[in-house]
Amino acid sequence: MGERPQNIEPDRHIDSPNTDKPHINVAGHLRRASKIIDGEFIWCDDDTFTVRPWTLGVYVRDYSIAGMLRLYPSRGHWSHAVRASIKVMESWGFDPENVPCGTIHRPWLVATDRVLRTLSALDAVGGGSFKALYVAGLDDVIVAGDAKVHGRAVPKPDADVISVFHDSWKANAGRIIRETFIEPSRWETQLAEVAAASVRRGPRRHHRR
Repeated sequence: MGERPQNIEPDRHIDSPNTDKPHINVAGHLRRASKIIDGEFIWCDDDTFTVRPWTLGVYVRDYSIAGMLRLYPSRGHWSHAVRASIKVMESWGFDPENVPCGTIHRPWLVATDRVLRTLSALDAVGGGSFKALYVAGLDDVIVAGDAKVHGRAVPKPDADVISVFHDSWKANAGRIIRETFIEPSRWETQLAEVAAASVRRGPRRHHRR
């Protein structure tokens, strides 16, 4: 879902163009998908790759959402979105010191009813961080390290997920991913010029958390 890269077959895609700030785009994509899909679906950003078997679920960091803001107190629209979500969870009776940090670069298995309920609450306050609020009151979560790789850093040898940035896509992380997935998937066309352009530019960043 989101804006369809030209090398993805259209019948495998839910069109949902980006129109605003990242967290607003994310809300729009998730809302559209949840109105089409009944039950659960895997939400994964376009810069995130699963390179080994991994456990389906909702992943969180090993500290609270309040702790995340202390680590990164000012990150523009991201920190404003998180603070908006914290206000909502506090109105629900949750202490942000006890709510795990869901703003993590990993795939999530989400339930459409909870997605829509979370988005509705964020709409009421003008938007916010979906992942920060989705985990409030959710008991079944998986604590893990963040999968984002920056610069020339090398992913851990046992990494199940690798999330790249524009610089790491052109360095070790991107090289490992391209060596792991040499052949296009069955959902991709095999246009040589598209593949070459992807290596030059790196993954298109549609949203950040």
